[in-house]
Amino acid sequence: MGDVYVRNVIQIEENYYMRIRQANQELDEHIGVVIQCLGDRRFRIKCDDGLVRVGRVPNNKKFPFIRENYVVIVREWEVQSTTKCRIVYVYNKTTANRLRKII
Repeated sequence: MGDVYVRNVIQIEENYYMRIRQANQELDEHIGVVIQCLGDRRFRIKCDDGLVRVGRVPNNKKFPFIRENYVVIVREWEVQSTTKCRIVYVYNKTTANRLRKII
């Protein structure tokens, strides 16, 4: 069965709504910002709970580009949840800018 994720319709402007993927708290997901690219598909990410984690992109996910200051959704590891995570979703620039205006 696939992962359950949350999509909410958010009002951007008057008469303009947008559907944005959001973090699912039940699956220990957080919104974060990439601070540093470490290489070998690993990134240092500052999460919304205030912790800095090392995130990685799994083999089956082909994100063409992730750079510094990109907004991502990460999922905590079960074992080292305070230091490690995996990148689940990457916001594109337009959606990230609109998300920053709302939050």
